[in-house]
Amino acid sequence: MEIQIKQMREEHLKDILPIEAELFTEPWQTEFFNFEIKQGDSIVAYNEGKLVGYVCGFAVLDEFSISNVGVSKRIQRHGVAYKMLKHLIDKKISDGTIVFYLEVRESNISAINLYRKLGFGTIGKRRNYYKHPLEDAIVMKYEHQ
Repeated sequence: MEIQIKQMREEHLKDILPIEAELFTEPWQTEFFNFEIKQGDSIVAYNEGKLVGYVCGFAVLDEFSISNVGVSKRIQRHGVAYKMLKHLIDKKISDGTIVFYLEVRESNISAINLYRKLGFGTIGKRRNYYKHPLEDAIVMKYEHQ
């Protein structure tokens, strides 16, 4: 699958917000995305001219926190999330980032497997991190050697 990756901008929100609402029981609101856009590290993916995914995150010194990953349900399991995350990780490593962190729902086995494929390992758990439904988060870390 051919995808194009671009830096996330405010004009992308009209396409991001419906995907976010489709995927999550507690979707992010516009102000959360605006914060991420201002940080300058979030990206979007296009396929055949249509926005199909996004990754949000922010850097603090040589660490990077991945805060939100979404791919339209109609195109999931086609490697879009992998391509976006690999692109972002490679870019941030070239900028000097050493460590990456994220949280994922304990029940989201497909996402956990994706993150493991990218080199992330489990380092802990946050009890009752997610609401609706209440669920623990698995904390994962990738360290560039």
